[in-house]
Order: sequence, then structure tokens, then C-alpha cells
Amino acid sequence: MMENEVTAPEEKGVLLEENCRLSESLIWGFQRVAYQANGIENWRQGTLPYYVTCNPFIAAAYARVVFAFFRDCYELMRAPGADAAGLRADQPIYIVELGSGTGRFAHFFLREFARLHDHSRLKTIPYRYVMTDFTAANISYWRDHEQLQPFIEAGVLDFASFDVEKDGVLQLQLSGQTLTPEQAANPIAVIANYVFDSVPQDLFRIENGKLYERLSTIHSSQPEPDLTDPELISRIEISYHNELVEHGPYASDSFNQVLHEYQERLAN
Repeated sequence: MMENEVTAPEEKGVLLEENCRLSESLIWGFQRVAYQANGIENWRQGTLPYYVTCNPFIAAAYARVVFAFFRDCYELMRAPGADAAGLRADQPIYIVELGSGTGRFAHFFLREFARLHDHSRLKTIPYRYVMTDFTAANISYWRDHEQLQPFIEAGVLDFASFDVEKDGVLQLQLSGQTLTPEQAANPIAVIANYVFDSVPQDLFRIENGKLYERLSTIHSSQPEPDLTDPELISRIEISYHNELVEHGPYASDSFNQVLHEYQERLAN
């Protein structure tokens, strides 16, 4: 591979950005605007995939894993001479789903979790499942959905507006409670299906023992005077330039060490 290899579309069009660190690319903003504008239609129209991460089998499997985690915490609390806090039986346990999509996963998860919880030693410990998104329209859709009403009425389902890029507090919409890691009496289980691929990140490549950073260039098929146009993302093409990394690319020694470990241990 050439150290300055470029993968580019044949028809470049109008240049929007060139050789940009991926985490600083315009692509994340384009994606966010389109997501907010289309709301639940992102899934109805097939723009975003969802079945793999929210089918009944997967949701039930997740529910069993999460239940087993809390059951272990409960048993730890009861163990003679235990020096760990375990679970506080007088406080609820929280399960937080980041980016709850169509709500299908939450529905199937809660069906299975309720079955397990209600026939176990944990049945006296209350639980709350919190569906989150940064788009208000999606939250309104869940709150009105008939399949979720039984869980709302039972007091086991709540909702919160939450942006994984900047928020650190969950303000629960139905109970009015504020949830933070510091305030939670019990461990919090967090589910993040199909979330981290939409969070700004960088891209690197290892070839013949050398580390390259992949820098993005974006072209559009037409001039783009409005970078907040939700349809813009459908008109762009992304190409990448491989830039040789000779020194740590980050100010953080920890980040650079992680990259160094990859470079030392991974094949091409």
C-alpha cells in the first residue's frame, strides 16, 4: 500500500471537506440532522436497520443476561461476610437503553424481564426501564404506543431525553426523578444497541507494521449552501486518504498507548 493512498469516487462533485480527521468531519452533523428530521420514519422507510438488534430472540437473551447480573448482585449482598454492597432491596434497579429506536427491543425485553423478575427472589425489588433518545418526536411516539402502555401503567417504564455526546444526567419524564450514577443506590444496567457507530470517532489502519490515520474528504453532487438540509446526506460521497502516523496523534498518552498496542499486536 502506498503511504498516501487515496480511495476516491470517480465523480468528485463539489468539495465540502478535505483530509479531515474523522471525528471532526461534517458527516456526523449530516447524520444527526437527517436522524432528527425523519424521526421514526428512519426505520419505517428502511433507512436504518433494526431487526437484528430488536427481534424477540435477541431481546429475551439480553433480558436474561441483565436479570442474571442483578440476581448475582442480590446474592452477593446476602453472602456471609460479603464486603460489597450488592443490591439495596428498598431501592429500584434501573435499566437504561441508549437510543431506543422503534421501541420493539424495549417491548420484548420487558416481557421477558418481567417474567423472570416476578418468579424470583428479586420480585420485591422494583425496577425501571428507561428508554432514551435525543429526538423528542421519537420519545412522543413511544409514550403513545399501545404496546408499551401496559409497562407504563405498571410503573416499570419511563422515558428520558438523552444525548450520549454531551449529557450526563437522566431526567425521567414520567416519575420526574433525576438519575445519575452518583445518585443511584443500585448498579445501573446500560444497553447500547446500534449507538456507538453514530458517535464521532477516528479511523486508523495498520499495514506492514505501520500506523495510518484515515482522513475523510466529502464531495456532494451539487452545491450545498445549507449544511443543515436533511436530504444532504443522500447526495454525498466520502473518500479517504491514508496519512502515516509517526508520532502520537493525541494529546492523551492513554489514547496513544492504545494505538501503539494495536500497532504492535495486530496484523494488517
